[in-house]
Amino acid sequence: MNKFCNFLVPSVFKTFRPVQMQKQRILNKVLSLTSHKTISVNYNNKNESYWCKTQRRTFICEANTISCITYENIQDEMKEWLLESVDTKYINLLKDDEKISALNRILLVHCLEHFYFSKYPCTIKSIFDSDIAIPALCSLIDKGIENSADTFLIGSSQTNKIIEIAKLLNVEAEQIIKDIVEVGHVSEINDESLQLNESVKKDNYSVHLINPTNSPSTIYPLLLGKTKALQHSRNDNNNSHIWSISCYSSAELNAKNIYMEISTLSKLGEYNLGGTIHIILNHETESSLSSKGFTCNNLKKLAESISAPIVHVHADDVVSVMNAMQFAADYRTIYKKDIIINFIFSNVNLSIEENVLLSNWIKSFISYGRIPLVTSFMNELVKDKVISRKECDDKRNFYLKKINKLFADSKGFMKEKHLLDLKRLENLFTDKVSSETLSTGISRDEINNICNALCTKPSFTIPKETEKLIDKRQELIDRGLLDWELCETIAYANLMKEGINVRLTKSKKSIYPRFMINDKSNGNYFNQLDEIYRTVGKYSWYEFIGSPSCIAGVQIGYSTVNTNTLSVWEVPETVTPQQLHEIVHDYFQNDNTDGFNNFGMVLIVPYYLREKGNTTNRCRIHPDKIIDMCQETSLSTNIAEQFYFCNAIIANLSKPSNFYHILKRQAKGIWQRPLIVFVPNNFEITNDKYHCSFSDIEQNTSFQSYIDDPLFNNSEINENIKNIILCTGKIYYSLIEARSERKLDNEIPIVRLEQISPFPYNEIVKGIEKFPNAVIWWAEEDDYLNGWWNFIESKFYTFYGCKIKLKYAGQHRKNASTLLSKEDLSSIFTNLQKDNFEKELK
Repeated sequence: MNKFCNFLVPSVFKTFRPVQMQKQRILNKVLSLTSHKTISVNYNNKNESYWCKTQRRTFICEANTISCITYENIQDEMKEWLLESVDTKYINLLKDDEKISALNRILLVHCLEHFYFSKYPCTIKSIFDSDIAIPALCSLIDKGIENSADTFLIGSSQTNKIIEIAKLLNVEAEQIIKDIVEVGHVSEINDESLQLNESVKKDNYSVHLINPTNSPSTIYPLLLGKTKALQHSRNDNNNSHIWSISCYSSAELNAKNIYMEISTLSKLGEYNLGGTIHIILNHETESSLSSKGFTCNNLKKLAESISAPIVHVHADDVVSVMNAMQFAADYRTIYKKDIIINFIFSNVNLSIEENVLLSNWIKSFISYGRIPLVTSFMNELVKDKVISRKECDDKRNFYLKKINKLFADSKGFMKEKHLLDLKRLENLFTDKVSSETLSTGISRDEINNICNALCTKPSFTIPKETEKLIDKRQELIDRGLLDWELCETIAYANLMKEGINVRLTKSKKSIYPRFMINDKSNGNYFNQLDEIYRTVGKYSWYEFIGSPSCIAGVQIGYSTVNTNTLSVWEVPETVTPQQLHEIVHDYFQNDNTDGFNNFGMVLIVPYYLREKGNTTNRCRIHPDKIIDMCQETSLSTNIAEQFYFCNAIIANLSKPSNFYHILKRQAKGIWQRPLIVFVPNNFEITNDKYHCSFSDIEQNTSFQSYIDDPLFNNSEINENIKNIILCTGKIYYSLIEARSERKLDNEIPIVRLEQISPFPYNEIVKGIEKFPNAVIWWAEEDDYLNGWWNFIESKFYTFYGCKIKLKYAGQHRKNASTLLSKEDLSSIFTNLQKDNFEKELK
């Protein structure tokens, strides 16, 4: 008997190699950490298998097959299938052609890694933190295709290097994965056995890599949202054709409670994906297992929360890995449930300094005499006469030669493509349609029809809050006025009339039902638009329970798929400023040159957030942290160019009609970029002069990124004006009241900046040039260090240089209150008048 079990080696064998002894110790630690009672081990010489049983778990250890399985969390019928399948279907060794297929993939990954190291010699990690991970994923894709799947979404923070290699070779990152899949189907090498070009062959399946962001905790929410969007758009109602695969390292699993986020999201019924295959790259050393065992404990908690079995497999055993992948694919196909694959690596115990200095392939040499996986597996196949040494060398040389040739050819092609892109962008930026402001107004008849529908009360009993809301709507409409809630609801209704779906995520405490009225008698919802204003698009809303980061990630992932849907998240007041900053930092890339932010999600953020545990006190958002994470062209006055290069749109609104227009523009605009829009808390501004009229949203109207003072709304140049107040958001209303009290209405124009980023240079220039002798005063509620001031100042000086006269008129100190006091407002106008007096003295 010359075959050894992966981990548990029976005592009858007297010859132990160090690696096998380490395998045995590691598995014993894994089992001891995941079981409740002492494990008894019995060896059966007949079938070379080990059964390790506890009261709640059963581990199956097979020679050269799956190492062990933890299945206490699954139903009895699944256990019967699992035991029967492992005993019969997954105990056979791979055939020779399957071994060659695995070798081809491992060898190609090795060559890609060699190529990457030649370009970045200081890199200390392999492409995927493991030689076997990508070939294992390819084997999973193969089996999934056999089981009628045609789309695979892979979420992992370790795809960064694959994307970098794709850039070097000028191909799509997904195409590299597909070529590794295809190379496993080729037995002999030839010119067509490696084609890193998506135009060469039309495949019957697709692969999507979830673009890595700044935090591994964002991977699963993005994966969940994008997978569900694809399933909706392709009508995959039984979740059979679109699969989701997540891959985490043990360090990532132990950080930021990723397993808790997966657990929370998996319990949402409307986001059931039909099972996700979770792959864990467990690099935890034996000392970690014996002292703390974070990975084992987290795996146990994760498996219990999502009711998934765990397949433990040694990553160095190619046969076991491939069998585990086939088992996972069949389990997902039959039961449509989550399953966890735990790749356990035999790592030597190195210090932190050694882990930093030594790359993976060097560590593999000093780890008890281990050699790289590609070499060990190749030696095994050569020894078994499955393939010759010469054939292996020929394959390796061919792959390296092909990759280097593609790299050499890509340089000229990249230059040519870059010129073509510049020409295409130049034509697009000069195109009249894309460079003009999008008209988003609707006819008066459309407005009347929507308003009639929104004021219709159903015959059944409705909540008192909803009844008050309908009465309030009717009162405003009778006077020809629209508030924030009405403008938003009209925007959604009109978009649905035009065939665009609206998807709203809100907290349970949200009191605005839009046009969905709840029947108190049976809990059903009635759509007010059905009777009077029939729509084509669908309206759906979700009351999400989970961390803000999870909510944002799912909605962003959903909006990355072109489903003709406007995805909106109403950020609750209970979100802390730090959480909001983390969301922007983690999900919105600082550089949009690679199209990372090609999604049109809307974040509706209240002006103020509530302090934790306090329902009355408010806390500042600190917009400087948000605007610092956004990027745009340093100086561009072309609208199309601004939206192309920016990575997010930031708006701080003061007018309800602008809220309507920006939602319409976001859904119908050419460029898809995330929108962060600040609005009043619970639409609390109720004074009539802060509302808008029907004419503000009628035809031939559009979003106003800059709004002139209505008292100075003419095109004539006024040289007598000495000061202008420029502001953004709700502070506008406080400023006009303070100006009126001081009888300065005809002396100081107050203009509004509604869109912060991209900065509206054209509109600003047109508005300010009417007052050539005026000093521009920037006023805001935040102090000058934590507000918009630094961004505004940089934009003005970038455009005007030293010619501009720009000063700050807001709070110069940090204030505990979020609202401007009367003293603050008085100081703003005092500064203006003091400045004028000093000029007159000079």
